[in-house]
Order: sequence, then C-alpha cells, then structure tokens
Amino acid sequence: MNNLNLKYVVAACSACLLLFTASAGARLITFDSLGNSEAPIPGGYGNLQWDNIYTLNAVTYGTASGYQVDMVSRNNVAFNADGAPASIFVNSGSFKPVMAFVTAAWDDGLKLQIKGYLKGKLVLNRTFTLSTMRKSVITFGNVTVDELDFSTDLESQFSMDNLIIQ
Repeated sequence: MNNLNLKYVVAACSACLLLFTASAGARLITFDSLGNSEAPIPGGYGNLQWDNIYTLNAVTYGTASGYQVDMVSRNNVAFNADGAPASIFVNSGSFKPVMAFVTAAWDDGLKLQIKGYLKGKLVLNRTFTLSTMRKSVITFGNVTVDELDFSTDLESQFSMDNLIIQ
C-alpha cells in the first residue's frame, strides 16, 4: 500500500473512531441518498437547512477536480455552488458540528473560512487551507451552533463529504 492510500485509510479510520466515540446523538451525513445529478440539497436533509450547498456525483468529474479526491463514502459530495458563500443552519434549536472531509474543488491552496453562530453570536471562526490533491479532515471543536457559514478566498468551490454532527 502506498503512502497516499495509507493516509486515506488512516483518515477513514479516524472518522469512524470519532463517530463511534461521539455521543449517541451523532449523525453521519454522507449526501449519498440524494441522487446522482447536480442539485441543491433540500431543506430538512439531515434535519438541517442548506443554503447554496449542492450535491454532485464526484465520479463524473474524474481526477480533473478535487471532488473525487474528497469522496469518502459512495459517489456524492456537497459543494458551494458557483463558489459563493454557503450556510447550514437550523430553524430552531442547535447542533454540534464534529468533523468533515473537505478539499478544494478547483484551486489548490484555497482558503475555506467557517464561521459558526449561536443566537447571532460568533462562537466559531476557523480558516483551513485546502488542496485539490488530498482531502483534509477538519474538526470544529466542542462548539454548539445554530448556523455555519462557509466562504472561500478565491470565490471558488470546496467539496465536503461525510459531515458528522451531534
């Protein structure tokens, strides 16, 4: 097994470990049940609301993008349409984002900024540098939010798969 494949195995095992060691309320959102066409993620999917977050079949893009690199479960990944800002939120209540796999879809070195809010107050502000050639496992820390906002420095697309929330 080469080092690149070993890294993916380690990342996948880490994700499984995080999922199983998290509280009983942890949910894995894979995007794989949404069909194979490029489309907006419908409101209520995973008990969340999705603004400007779409899903696509990563296999159809081959290795020309970071979409297939980001794929952890079956074919579908989520992305920010047109490289524009995107959000995940709940209409009432809150959730704890735990982790996700992310890549830059087109631009290596893409900066992804994630801001989390609870009742309008900023409680999370993290920036990640993404690659088109390898997936990153991002963790959100022990934070409770009712909204997550995603933006990129180049107004380019990022890819996300296997989001774990509590």
